[in-house]
Amino acid sequence: MTEKNKKFYYLIEDLDVTDDNIPDGVLVRQYKINKKNKTYYYTKNSYITEDKLKEIINDVVIPSTSDKKLMKTILLSNAKINKIRNKHLSFDEIPRIIISKKSYFAHIIKNKNINISKLLKDLNKIIS
Repeated sequence: MTEKNKKFYYLIEDLDVTDDNIPDGVLVRQYKINKKNKTYYYTKNSYITEDKLKEIINDVVIPSTSDKKLMKTILLSNAKINKIRNKHLSFDEIPRIIISKKSYFAHIIKNKNINISKLLKDLNKIIS
């Protein structure tokens, strides 16, 4: 299977390198899921600035529609993220992109409809 055909997942989280509780940027973690072994493994990490994340999000926004369910597939509570990390959620229920609702930069995507496929492609470009 080529790299292009592999199914990647993304966890996007705050990155605080100065330990002042103010995020200095965004950490994008790419990972894969092995359903047979019931394991996750991280393949790559990439640091991006909040401005770069804003640029990416603005590029993938779908013009206003009444369907807000897309955001529920990206913005997750910390409790649900912990369930994923601790394997207490079915692998089939894990969204391809995960961002904590409580992250510093969650406001960038709140109340916006996102083209998930395009966002996945853009994240893949950043990570590669």
